[in-house]
Amino acid sequence: MKRSWTLIGKRCPDDHEVRQVWYEIFAALKQSEIPFLSKTEMRDQFLRIGRNSKKLADMIGDGPLDLMAFEFFPNDDAEIAFDKSNWSDLNLILKMSAAHKSLCWWPSMRGLLHEVARQAEILAKKAFTEKRIVDRDTADRQANYFFRKLAKYFHKHLGGSMEATLANIGSVVFDKQIDKKMVRQALRHEKRDA
Repeated sequence: MKRSWTLIGKRCPDDHEVRQVWYEIFAALKQSEIPFLSKTEMRDQFLRIGRNSKKLADMIGDGPLDLMAFEFFPNDDAEIAFDKSNWSDLNLILKMSAAHKSLCWWPSMRGLLHEVARQAEILAKKAFTEKRIVDRDTADRQANYFFRKLAKYFHKHLGGSMEATLANIGSVVFDKQIDKKMVRQALRHEKRDA
């Protein structure tokens, strides 16, 4: 693993880019854990999310839960996000002022839910037209998705798919022996599917 990080370090000019590689590994792993859904299941899931978001937005109405998004931040998070050590002691006007210094416009919770519904409807329409990365849910689906996702990032940002490095990282992440041949096979299927 040390050799892999040495190679990555040579291609990353600063610490920020090395941290970004860590983030990409984590994100690829998390995304690879999402269960496989057929296009119909994806569409139905997005439609349900859209309906439920609209329903919840309508239930909130103009009532006491129709607050600005920043008002739902837990106190500890708000103190960090808005650089205010006494967030819980501030009145609403001071909280608004601090929040608007970081972002000039904050939607209401109702507005956020309506936007979630709108985005879900768009995704439901796209579900049947988008190319799928994985066509079958196999035992290697998670590893294949992980390698494809990271290889795209490595190719774009580090100048190559770095198959040996991917195999090394995959061996650690999945706690099993993975070699370059397995990585090549996962990437070859991606090229054929594209």
